[in-house]
Amino acid sequence: MPEEPLIQVSRTDFARLLSRRAQHLLERMADEIEWDEARSALGRQLADAIASERGADVEAIGSAMHWAPAVVAGNTTEAELVRRSDGIISL
Repeated sequence: MPEEPLIQVSRTDFARLLSRRAQHLLERMADEIEWDEARSALGRQLADAIASERGADVEAIGSAMHWAPAVVAGNTTEAELVRRSDGIISL
């Protein structure tokens, strides 16, 4: 005697579920790509600052690299990051 599935799901509901899961995965991938690009750009700036012996810039870039994941994740704002870095970054 074949067993019936515990939950009956229509094809439409199943398609919606798959669509939501795919959207969630795409959003996560976009966040990871955004972070990788930011980290790469900051890494290049950090290497340049170290080579040019700009100590204050090295410290500011290191701080930005530390806080960037929180900004991307939405745990802190860019304005808060600027406030924390105020007076450190030389323009």
